[in-house]
Amino acid sequence: MATLFVTAADITEDGFYREHDMISDDGDIQIAPDLGWVRVRGSIRAAGSIVAGLASSITAGKGIKAGGDIDVCDRIESSDGSIKSGGGILSRSNIVASGDIIARDDIEAGGSV
Repeated sequence: MATLFVTAADITEDGFYREHDMISDDGDIQIAPDLGWVRVRGSIRAAGSIVAGLASSITAGKGIKAGGDIDVCDRIESSDGSIKSGGGILSRSNIVASGDIIARDDIEAGGSV
């Protein structure tokens, strides 16, 4: 399974993913550490896992969905949708969604790094 790497070069000054209004991949999505907020107006979707490194948070306007785990060192937020995982959801800060938060395995927020 291939991995889509999101780095500082892919993020605009105001934190938006510059390629599209969504981040989507048939494999895993790995977001580099130290990016702050990584924002998309649409959704973040991966057939595999979504992983964001230390000091990187993700926010999507239309939902976040992964076939595997969602593991983010800081915040996970969906302003107009749900957060769904075929595995677990882990955030060392907050998990916020206007819709459902659903995981096949554990949901954990606010733990320490």
